[in-house]
Amino acid sequence: MSVSYLPVGEERLREMAGRVYENVERCGSRSFIGIDAEPVDCRHVRGAYDRAGKALRAAVQNGERCAFYNGVDIEFIAGEMPLKARRDFIARLFRGCSERDCGEIMDFLPVYFRCDGSIQAAAKELCLHKNTVQYKLRRIHRLTRLDPRSLKNAAIFEVALAILKTLRSDAATGALHL
Repeated sequence: MSVSYLPVGEERLREMAGRVYENVERCGSRSFIGIDAEPVDCRHVRGAYDRAGKALRAAVQNGERCAFYNGVDIEFIAGEMPLKARRDFIARLFRGCSERDCGEIMDFLPVYFRCDGSIQAAAKELCLHKNTVQYKLRRIHRLTRLDPRSLKNAAIFEVALAILKTLRSDAATGALHL
């Protein structure tokens, strides 16, 4: 791991990160890069280091080679939650679901949300009939008592998706903590 203070713009940082990534790959290794692009001076290196570490965790979670800390991404927020709070949130949300039900819900909802709640678009992307998509939405509502078609409840499911992503990433990386 390397930490550098570089008073340059985000575009230049992206370019430099790309070169670092390519050089590491040429050596036969895989790398992830986390960057805090906020303008700081040398007195604020610790905070920048912490934010870059959060960006690094996001890069690992998303399988991206480079991530910038912007502080407003829901996955950054979810990753800030204590592990017990994340597990409790998921357990409460899916308390009426089997592990299989939970998996099916969390596979279906990202597609539904990516399609902005369009039944037709989700059906097309999932290669399902639109009535099947409607059935899945009603089933999620019945199992969780939350309707993903409601904006308020959709936000809860988006948080759950982000939390599950952080939990899976923690498990896959051995809980990478900087």
